[in-house]
Amino acid sequence: MLLRFGASNFRSIWEYQEVSLVATSLKDSGPELLSSPAIREQVLPVIALYGANASGKTTMVKALERLSNIVEFSHAKGGPTTKFPRSANALVNDADKTPTRLDVDFTLQDVRYHYGFEILDDLVEREWLYAFNGPYKNIWFERTAGSPITFGRALKGRNRVIEEITRANSLFVSAAAQNAHEQLTPIFEYLTKKIRFRINNASSPDEYSIAKEGLIDRRSIDFLKYADTGIAEAKLEDIPQPEEAKKLVEGLRKLFSEVTETSDDIEFSVEPTLRQLKLGHSAGNGNWFF
Repeated sequence: MLLRFGASNFRSIWEYQEVSLVATSLKDSGPELLSSPAIREQVLPVIALYGANASGKTTMVKALERLSNIVEFSHAKGGPTTKFPRSANALVNDADKTPTRLDVDFTLQDVRYHYGFEILDDLVEREWLYAFNGPYKNIWFERTAGSPITFGRALKGRNRVIEEITRANSLFVSAAAQNAHEQLTPIFEYLTKKIRFRINNASSPDEYSIAKEGLIDRRSIDFLKYADTGIAEAKLEDIPQPEEAKKLVEGLRKLFSEVTETSDDIEFSVEPTLRQLKLGHSAGNGNWFF
């Protein structure tokens, strides 16, 4: 279960920023909240990031996605001179010389973990993994460039052997998973397989549509109600095709007929009507207005 994630010196983010999914006792309540024996607090099942255009909302999500990608590929697909795709801030002087920090908190098998790293283009400056027993932090490992990795007693396995084959430009948790480390492989699997991303829906534009195949998906309307958007109903209406569309299609037909002899084989048509989705709001008296 994802608890929080943070980033600094990544794309438009310079100073450290974080997103938390931990519920607060002041604002959050209800049966929808998630619970885990690993933490005292409850966790939100969904959150929304909102703000002005270009304010960094998508960048924060991409930061978590980048952490996942670097964990997955830094050792398996990297080489001695491979550089990290860290995307340092382009607007701050010498940002390329300042480490990018990415970190995450999550629960797995009823244990809370905190994992993160700080990287330059071709060097892991710091990397760490902690497990928590209630409020008590157990160090699994701490890594600083130029020094031997510090391993805690709780982390068993061939740690020193894997340390020897971990490049300066690859993560220890990545190298450990590639060498079947019993304790770190589940951490690797969670960070790379269990956290899924959908930054946009260009590959399947209809997958989460409110209306598809002429029908309203009531689940979408129920979600919009629950999210307190003010939207409580939806309907589909057929409206006349705009005259501009008809003129455009006729213009294309004439153009093709002038430049090719096979224009008769091309079908130029426009539907007489368009189906329009209208979202309704409750008027408070049992009626709807669209």
